[in-house]
Amino acid sequence: MILWYEVAYLIVFPSVAFIFLPVMYPLKLTSVYEFLYLAVVLYAPALALSSVTELGIAASVLITGLIATFYTTLGGGNAVVWTSALQMLLIVSGVLAVIIAGSTELGGIGHLWQLADQGKRIQFFDIRADPRIRHSFWSVIIGGSFTILTLFSVNQMGVQRYFTMPTLKSAQLMLLFNIPLNGFFIFLFTFVGLILYATYQWCDPRLYGL
Repeated sequence: MILWYEVAYLIVFPSVAFIFLPVMYPLKLTSVYEFLYLAVVLYAPALALSSVTELGIAASVLITGLIATFYTTLGGGNAVVWTSALQMLLIVSGVLAVIIAGSTELGGIGHLWQLADQGKRIQFFDIRADPRIRHSFWSVIIGGSFTILTLFSVNQMGVQRYFTMPTLKSAQLMLLFNIPLNGFFIFLFTFVGLILYATYQWCDPRLYGL
């Protein structure tokens, strides 16, 4: 059912590109929201850095902040965009490595699919209107559309990136490019989910009375 988010992308991204962007792009808005968000942005990588090194949280936050300040000062908004692009490239590379290594170790994609199917984890279409169902056609399309709309229409982090594009048309094209790109990401993370299920399918505390 999660794959139906791609339909939500088809609804939302054109809406943001041709309804929200033409209004916001000429305004070149700035906001104090970035300062409120800064604490979370600094703490998350600092926590990861301190967990794999002997540095404390305070030192990790300081180092992370200095590095981010340095490249942002030199490159401005474009540096932030390119850093985000590099970060996404590293994330996708890691996900692909997990898919290749996991599927090879667990008997191939066909075997992963068979295990998930036997465990009733494969479901493509559920049109029931029961609101108690977590993922149905309606919850994914309607709820997913509103969720994605808030993330890509008025979210400060996204809007600032739109403004780094030279023209409104280029910003709209960039936004529409997210439709196939996010569909690709959905498929990648779906396969990661298959690998996780195949690895931990018998790890059920209830089976062992825990």
